[in-house]
Amino acid sequence: MVKLHLSKFLTIFIVLTIVLILIAICNQDDAPVHVKPPEHIWELAKMANFGGKDGTRVLQKFGEKEEVFVVDVLQNDVIFRAVLLNKKFIGDFIGNAALKPPIFNGSLPTAIWELDHGRILPGTLHESQLIQIYKSGILPFSKSFEGNALVFGVGTGAVFMYLQYHFTEMTITGVKLSKEKIAVAEKWFDFSPTRGNNLYVQDIAEFLNDEKEENNKYDMIIADVGIGFDCPPDSLITEEFLKNLRKNMKPTGVISINLLRLGVPNLLQKYEEIRNKFAKYFESCEIFKINSLTNAILTCFCSKKLEKSRDPTNFLRSIGIKTKF
Repeated sequence: MVKLHLSKFLTIFIVLTIVLILIAICNQDDAPVHVKPPEHIWELAKMANFGGKDGTRVLQKFGEKEEVFVVDVLQNDVIFRAVLLNKKFIGDFIGNAALKPPIFNGSLPTAIWELDHGRILPGTLHESQLIQIYKSGILPFSKSFEGNALVFGVGTGAVFMYLQYHFTEMTITGVKLSKEKIAVAEKWFDFSPTRGNNLYVQDIAEFLNDEKEENNKYDMIIADVGIGFDCPPDSLITEEFLKNLRKNMKPTGVISINLLRLGVPNLLQKYEEIRNKFAKYFESCEIFKINSLTNAILTCFCSKKLEKSRDPTNFLRSIGIKTKF
């Protein structure tokens, strides 16, 4: 009799467990994007990979003239993967991508951790770009938006994969010039376009020369491209390029561009000059200075912003962005 009751109990327990798992899967869009492991596992992960202190672990080195390192980083109790340009620029990480900490085994080396494509690291360039795009209230607050997005200057593919993760009905196009850097993105950052999303190995100016049909024009453009530390390079702020760029956007399109100039006196004045060039072809353009970074963000709108913008806070939280703005 006792065995019978135990058997029934186990059956009920297994059924309830399966039901709870199915419910969790069905509600995964509403679940937190990032789950931190238990504290003792997290401490073990930090100790095993970084000796418990902020620092970097080099995974691979590329290039001869310019040293490029793929590194895993422990910084401010967050572990992420990034690209590091020359060891003398310690701290200037580009292409940050979140990693999924192991839930059960903290001693696993970070090199085999999964990439967390559903998460944008707080305080980064791409997070700030997405906040500025959605603060305008022009684009729909919907993960099922059937729009077109263009990412040029794909980098490690982090923002491309983030959009692909959250916006399942959106068509995403990436444009990048370097085949070598694409290979790095595929190997270390799990870059893999799916669902009809595409990557073109091409100069962005050449890519935009072929004017798109109306239904193939872009609702959203995220740009982070430069030559050295000039973003965007002078070749991408000419009248010809900007006119072509605007032609390839929808009437309600929004573009967000990384601005960076190193060693330039009167930096904000230089950014204002770039803004004025873009403003000739857009309804309005705004500069947002990222705290503690030399970078700024230029966001331009093809249509007038709403007089009273909708609050994007809840929508941004639904796609893993919780930073206050």
